Amino acid sequence: MTLRVIVQIVPFGDEEKAYEIDRLDIGNFGLIDYPDTCQYMYKFKKDTEFSKYGVEHSRKDGAWALIRKVLGDCLLEKNR
Repeated sequence: MTLRVIVQIVPFGDEEKAYEIDRLDIGNFGLIDYPDTCQYMYKFKKDTEFSKYGVEHSRKDGAWALIRKVLGDCLLEKNR
């Protein structure tokens, strides 16, 4: 299953003129020590495959917490 975040520009609030500027797909790739904790991989629209791995997340924390972790991981990668 993939969790998808779509980033759009909506010029002056006009939904008919909205256009996508990026997309983030987050996918589970396996259980680790606990059944409610998984590791996730992610990719942006420009990437051709899931190439970034290792974001660990408890499912109980919900989707927004996972998105926050992935974005934090992206910022760390960018600053390396």
